[in-house]
Amino acid sequence: MDKLRNLFVALLVVVLIFGFLSLNGAVHAKVKRLIIGTAGQGGTWYVIGSGIANLVTKYNPDIKMTASSTRGTIENMRLVATKRLDIGMTQPPADYYAYKGMDLFKGQSYPFLRFICGGHYSVQHVVVPYNSPIKTIADLKGKRVAIGVPGSGVRHICGRADLWVGGLDLDDIKVVSLNQAQGAQALREGSVDAAVFSGGLPNPGLMNLAMLMKVRTLPITKEEVEKLKAKYPYVAPAVKPVVIPPNTYRSQSEPVPTMGMITAFTARADLPEEIVYKFISTIFEHREELAKIHPAGKEYTLETLASGCVIPPHPGALRFFKEHHVEVRPVIE
Repeated sequence: MDKLRNLFVALLVVVLIFGFLSLNGAVHAKVKRLIIGTAGQGGTWYVIGSGIANLVTKYNPDIKMTASSTRGTIENMRLVATKRLDIGMTQPPADYYAYKGMDLFKGQSYPFLRFICGGHYSVQHVVVPYNSPIKTIADLKGKRVAIGVPGSGVRHICGRADLWVGGLDLDDIKVVSLNQAQGAQALREGSVDAAVFSGGLPNPGLMNLAMLMKVRTLPITKEEVEKLKAKYPYVAPAVKPVVIPPNTYRSQSEPVPTMGMITAFTARADLPEEIVYKFISTIFEHREELAKIHPAGKEYTLETLASGCVIPPHPGALRFFKEHHVEVRPVIE
């Protein structure tokens, strides 16, 4: 009898363990695993993107999101389009280019891309040595400019928009292919005449440079930003006038007008509506927690979340914004 009882107990334990494992496996099978593409480690995008991934995972038991370090906006567009990323941090003009198949995406359009939401603004700094004769963006014509590496948003999106303000384009300058850290070093060495920095305030690379040499940021006025928006409709929802406060950087005693380029979050149309809805909702509901992860997180207000839409919005995004009585109008319907 004891042997039968022990055998029964052993069988019961096996059944319970098997049942638990099966149930646990079923729960985990329902968890949606997502990857968000950011940019290089150490930059604002990587920190913010990683923070968002952690918050989405923390507050949504059915979602596990991880952040991936990438080369930034252009690569993120391609990785999202080819299903190697679920969501990409981008800059709206790149969304437009990819959707339409123009510029860097010429010959390969991605009409299935959808806008999720906007985020924080990358503040534009076009920097020259303090005593440089270069006073305006237009003065950069024919000059050596460190304007990011090929394929980067710093070169093809932000830097190019900076040049447009002065009536220039990449063909009008001597392009020097350096990232922001390398551009700072080149400016110190005198091997470039100007360098482009893009990111949250204060820009860490520019702060370090300003400690080593006196530099000056070229102004971009509010009127120039408005002209840019009027000329390029697909840039208009992405930019706004920004003022760099006095003493943000060493030797900068006066406020400097410039512009900000908003960050966008982009996905494919086939990403489930519920996932996108929860993604935006989590950011909005826990934006104070995001601000503790990075100061740029405080910019994730309802207004900025609804900004930067140049391609059709995702149904999950429309659901979120409709609930909050916000209308989102894309440049491309």
